[in-house]
Amino acid sequence: MTSALLTVGLPAALALIMFGLGLSLTLDARRHSTANAYSTNVRLRWEYQPGSELFVVLTEGRNTLGPGYPGLESRGFVVKLTRLFRL
Repeated sequence: MTSALLTVGLPAALALIMFGLGLSLTLDARRHSTANAYSTNVRLRWEYQPGSELFVVLTEGRNTLGPGYPGLESRGFVVKLTRLFRL
């Protein structure tokens, strides 16, 4: 079962898509007017066992001062795996 939530407000937009079975995708875009920049964040979360999760995150920041397509300021890619050990 798939469900989705979309929130749009200036200067940000957030989308959460839940696929069921502990799998979700979050999309986040924000405009930073004081820094003349915007950032995007895409996060995939999978709870493969209760209390144990896999996260895959892509983050990107761009500068809007220059002409044309905004220039890349930063980009990050992270994979995080957590495992619950019960004693």
